[in-house]
Amino acid sequence: MSIPQTLLVNKNTIGITDTTETGESVFLNTTTNSKKLYLWTCPVGVYEVSVVCVGAGGGGANSASGASGGGGGGLGWKNYISVTPNTQYTIVVGGGGEAGTTSIIAGAGYSSYFINTSTVAGYGGNGGLENSTFTILGGSYVGDGGGNGGRTTGRSLLSSYYQASGGGGAGGYTGVGGTGGMSTINGSSGNGYPGQGGGGGGGSAGGEADTSGAGGGVGIYGKGLDGNGGTAGGNDGTSGTGGSGGENGAATIGVGPDFPATGGNYGGGGGASDGVNGENGPGGNGAVRLIWGPRYTRAFPDSDTTALGNITTYSSPILYNSIENLANYMSNYMTEYRNPSFNSYILDGDSTYIADGGGSDMYDNGNFTTPWLLSGTTYTSSFNTTANYPSRISYSNTIETIVDTNFKYTSLGYSTVPERRPLTVIGTRTGTGNPIGWQKGGNSGADGDGTLLATFAYNGSTINGFTVYAWIRETHAAAPDPSHCDLYILLGHPTWESTFGTINTFADPVSNGSNGGYLYTSGDGVKNILAITTLLSKAGGVQVTSAECQTVVQNIINRVKLYFGY
Repeated sequence: MSIPQTLLVNKNTIGITDTTETGESVFLNTTTNSKKLYLWTCPVGVYEVSVVCVGAGGGGANSASGASGGGGGGLGWKNYISVTPNTQYTIVVGGGGEAGTTSIIAGAGYSSYFINTSTVAGYGGNGGLENSTFTILGGSYVGDGGGNGGRTTGRSLLSSYYQASGGGGAGGYTGVGGTGGMSTINGSSGNGYPGQGGGGGGGSAGGEADTSGAGGGVGIYGKGLDGNGGTAGGNDGTSGTGGSGGENGAATIGVGPDFPATGGNYGGGGGASDGVNGENGPGGNGAVRLIWGPRYTRAFPDSDTTALGNITTYSSPILYNSIENLANYMSNYMTEYRNPSFNSYILDGDSTYIADGGGSDMYDNGNFTTPWLLSGTTYTSSFNTTANYPSRISYSNTIETIVDTNFKYTSLGYSTVPERRPLTVIGTRTGTGNPIGWQKGGNSGADGDGTLLATFAYNGSTINGFTVYAWIRETHAAAPDPSHCDLYILLGHPTWESTFGTINTFADPVSNGSNGGYLYTSGDGVKNILAITTLLSKAGGVQVTSAECQTVVQNIINRVKLYFGY
């Protein structure tokens, strides 16, 4: 299937002129620190839907000087939203904010919404802070009703004890999520507060040098009982329970990062850690649920909102509509895509090519990057002017862009602070039977000298469930000029229903003075292939080895796998 289709349940004709089907779908995100985009096609016979959206919880902080848990995600619901059969609608589901470390600030949870944030949305809770007395707010909401996520606070201004405050509970259907507990003036732990209106309970504070409880999540099947707050006492805090059938915050039962105080699904704030053991946790992930039936029969907060059974649950969005969000997620982990002794070249042409590389003579105007075009036109020569590469992409373009009719790409960006190297871009095409891949051209600074490495790093291998083709085209051993190693990658996955065709490769000889090369797949059945290219380099003409390229490919695959939750 080309998009995630909704399975109709209890498919029967009701016999009225409005919505004539009864059904529902659930959309999830299983990956922390991400947001996932879906397209939902409105089924035949459906003209109105009622929707609940839960934002993700914020991650908990970690500091021996006191730390706060994450805020709970907000819950928003809206009934009888007009929709049109066979029309596609956008759904975004937020992932929980990542847990903080001594070097990384705890992340805010991502928001969840249907169509847009003005229609119905649950916003993500804020991430916890280190050694702070500030209030950490939970996420708000948009809709006919709902509740803000529970807040939490840092240590008391009047206390000299450095403790961890609890995570906030997820927002309820008619009230706020429970507030996370904080330490008292004398250093004793404070209880978490119960949720309201079916919201999750807040986690209790931890003792000095211990971990606080996480916030409870909230269910998506209508308003139910309030979640209880965590109870203080002992060393580690206790987590809040889920509201309306949501998941409890993770129990703090062990020592070390293998026992994180993760916020409950959906939308619980992560617990904090006031010490060196790092049991603080990420926030609970968000969710979106759509329900429909005869007019005025199924509505939130609690009118025929229970599960019907045989529900289609989506946790993996389609590839073509995930390019921008995937690129934005991958850009958080740029150091994983570098070879050892990476040469930090500079994008010193315009945003589409490298002029020199930063005084190193890496190129004489090179690294012009173009998708493999529907026309089959090759752009792999040593020509070094922008006029020779009319379809080149921009490495500063971090929003999804469609070129050549249906090729969608997004760059992971370029900057020196924050670090955005190596230059990396991802893309794919919609439809079936269109070629997918990348090609490069331009003038090498080696001026015809050096040694060529042209080989497969992977040739149809299976890695972590992905089918992988990775092609290396490198000029090296032209000291003092840096090596430039173009790594081309094609990925397929069964969940995408990927189909490869003929695999085509090229590497221009170094004697031509070019950095030209390509990898693409072509054929009548080609579809749903992720194409990636990245530029590796070492100073002084030192070779980037095939083994080093394989490691980069593996790291990229790991991030793609984590994003999609496979």
